[in-house]
Amino acid sequence: MTKRSRRNHGAAFKAKVAFEAIKEQQTISELSESFQVHRNLVTKWKKQLVDRAEEIFPKEKASDNDPAVQELHAKILRLTVDNEVLSVALGRIRGYKRKTLIQRDHKLPISRQCRILGIARSSVYVKPVL
Repeated sequence: MTKRSRRNHGAAFKAKVAFEAIKEQQTISELSESFQVHRNLVTKWKKQLVDRAEEIFPKEKASDNDPAVQELHAKILRLTVDNEVLSVALGRIRGYKRKTLIQRDHKLPISRQCRILGIARSSVYVKPVL
């Protein structure tokens, strides 16, 4: 008896077998014989098709006229303007003064604070020699 090489089935073939299994006009054993695949594969592909069927149809898109969406867009715009103003102001602060703006007990991580301020994180941990 020769060993059969491993076969890779394409998505179209799997969908065809799974769809036939969902129709239930033939048993799983009959389908596995007619398509020459193992019964477990037919069952597995059928389950995958049933579980992921909702991915076929597009989801409903949120309307831009929704008040909540408009409120979020306004908040994003305010925060963007605030960030631009702060970045200009921080650009005027030079040297050691910028490091003093880091707050170690703040909920924002030190690495993120350094990125916002435009300084190297390693410079925050170095103690200046006076």
